[in-house]
Parts: sequence; structure tokens; C-alpha cells
Amino acid sequence: MHRDRLRRSNPVLFQRELYRAIFAGARELGWDGAAVYAFAAAQLERAEPVISLKALSIAELKRLAAAIRERARAVRVEPTRPAA
Repeated sequence: MHRDRLRRSNPVLFQRELYRAIFAGARELGWDGAAVYAFAAAQLERAEPVISLKALSIAELKRLAAAIRERARAVRVEPTRPAA
């Protein structure tokens, strides 16, 4: 189901989809939960640490998912250098 439609019809499922996107990107980057929370606090410029993604708003979750997706994409397309 398209996320925009899902956001209106089932906000809880929409939020779960964002969590899934965040942690899928984190797994691709090799991050654990603590790294995700630290990245979230830095990316969202929060003074207090993020201890749970449930405390974030939908807008913040979307920004975090986009930032992690962009970071994972950059790692994916980064050329590997031959060993010298």
C-alpha cells in the first residue's frame, strides 16, 4: 500500500513502516540500536538523547528514515579501491 494513503488510513501501520525503513537501513550500514539512536539525536539536532524512536514525531521519523536511506545509498555506490 502506498505510504501516503497508509498514513491516513492506518497511522500505526504507517509508523511501523517508518521504523522498518530506519532499521533496514541501519542493518545495511552495520549499525546497532545505540548507533541508530545516536545518529537520530545528531541528525534531528536534539539536545537530549533519543532513547526510543516512539518518542519521535512522524515528521522526525520521516527525516530520520530519509537520512539513513541516503547514508546507506552513499555507502552502496562508493567505489571500492583495489588493494595496493
